[in-house]
Amino acid sequence: SIPSTHLVASFSPSPRFSIDGKYLYSDGHAESNRAETLALQLTEGLTLEQIVHASSVSDRPEHLGEIGLFAGLTDRVAFKNVFEIRRFDLQGQFAATTSLGVPGQPGPEFLQEAEQVLEYRLVRNRPEIEFYLDPRLTLYGGYQFEDRQVDRVFGLSTDTENEVLSHSRRSHSGFGGVAWRPYSRARVSAELEIGSADDSFTPTEPDDFLRWRIQARLPLSEGLTLTPRLLISDRNNKSSGTNFDLNQRQVGIDLVFRDPDQRFDISGGYNLFHLVSLADISFFLSQEPALDRSRYRTNLHHVYARAGIPTGIVRLRFGFQLLKDPDSSTLALDRHHVEAGFSVPFAEVWSWDTTWYYVNYEEQVRTDNEYS
Repeated sequence: SIPSTHLVASFSPSPRFSIDGKYLYSDGHAESNRAETLALQLTEGLTLEQIVHASSVSDRPEHLGEIGLFAGLTDRVAFKNVFEIRRFDLQGQFAATTSLGVPGQPGPEFLQEAEQVLEYRLVRNRPEIEFYLDPRLTLYGGYQFEDRQVDRVFGLSTDTENEVLSHSRRSHSGFGGVAWRPYSRARVSAELEIGSADDSFTPTEPDDFLRWRIQARLPLSEGLTLTPRLLISDRNNKSSGTNFDLNQRQVGIDLVFRDPDQRFDISGGYNLFHLVSLADISFFLSQEPALDRSRYRTNLHHVYARAGIPTGIVRLRFGFQLLKDPDSSTLALDRHHVEAGFSVPFAEVWSWDTTWYYVNYEEQVRTDNEYS
């Protein structure tokens, strides 16, 4: 379960100036158990059996804060800025017992325990300038800065001192686009973003990236809105010698209906995530160094439906999500996600939002290894 609390505040003394803020806190908890039996055939007629029983427990409290600023400088020029801070701490404990013996006669058990703490921090700032060519057409552009810091503390139960690994990554990007309003309350936009990172967490993490975003908001009738979108992202890392490429394509569509009498609202949508990664790998073949190309592919289908019902001052929400990836290169994912929550407004600028999630998923993994 992942209980969460969401607070929102807004301040707008004039049509040309506004400040919006939000704070989100969630606390996730996960437990897992695994049993595994591995048969090792050493020679003809000699087989060893390894039995593993493992369990893990993890907690993830997360904080997210965001402040948005809008200032109309003139009738044709406006300035916008979004500042975001995200932090979470992942605390986990792992225990496993392993025994090695012949089939039917397990050997003595070996206990292994480990603890790990991961601290993640993200700071993002996105200033932007908008220029209104006319009431229907807008040009905009800006700069985005990201600073990520990751600290890992981990060690075995037999260690006297834990090991600490720290890494930071800063990325810079410039973006620009055009927004068009074909009719009242409708908006179609196209944006190009190009950027790079100062460093990477791993040798294969992409340093340079290019993204195209195309999306629209199209009111079809009173209360009914259609929102299609397209994302094309190409990322690569040539500097580390791995020649790594990560190409992502995302197509989505959302449909929202809000009852004009404010009795209820319903929404639903579909998303397709297509991802392909390619990386050079090196290994030994017949005691000689060899090079090849590693390929990973996934097609993730995401379907969701939600409903909201106001009851006095409290607004109830219910939802369902389905994620399915039958074509993954490594595993087939089937995940069901049920959510329920409520929100309570305070005055005109504050609201309290609480959501409950239940997640059930299944992964099918098959691996065959043969050693000689």
